[in-house]
Amino acid sequence: MKQFHFIITFFLILSCSRLDPQKELLKGIRLYHADSLNEAIESFTKVISKNDTCHFCYLYRGFAFKSLNKFDLAIKDFTRLTVIEKNNWEGYANRASVYYLMNDYQKSLKDFQKSLELDTSATIFYNPISHMLFITGEKDEACKYYFKALQLGDTTFNVQIVEYCNK
Repeated sequence: MKQFHFIITFFLILSCSRLDPQKELLKGIRLYHADSLNEAIESFTKVISKNDTCHFCYLYRGFAFKSLNKFDLAIKDFTRLTVIEKNNWEGYANRASVYYLMNDYQKSLKDFQKSLELDTSATIFYNPISHMLFITGEKDEACKYYFKALQLGDTTFNVQIVEYCNK
């Protein structure tokens, strides 16, 4: 009888230890949206250990790292995303936002430009590109993106850009 209970217990433990990547991914996303960032990172890391091409794992884990100001780790995840899907703008745009927070405007500009190149309909990138160009001293080029963004209805600009471009 003891042997029977041992076998049953063994199989119960075995079944509980199997990771369902889809469920774990959804759990991680729920945890992320509930601001349980460290727990979300754990869930995404578990999935990545089983599937190192999980697009959403790297995206959301990068978001979580960014929220925790772990910028180097966020950059690694967003970079991995650009390797997994070379033509996907998300990795570049999110990495650009982290570079911006780190005051690395050249890298931020390069990644925002790559995002726009990959998705020319993503007009949301005109404004940050204008901002990065302005910060890096390319003010006349910044005005080109400023006017494009303005034509598309974007009105959230740095006052200095508005004043410079409208003089």
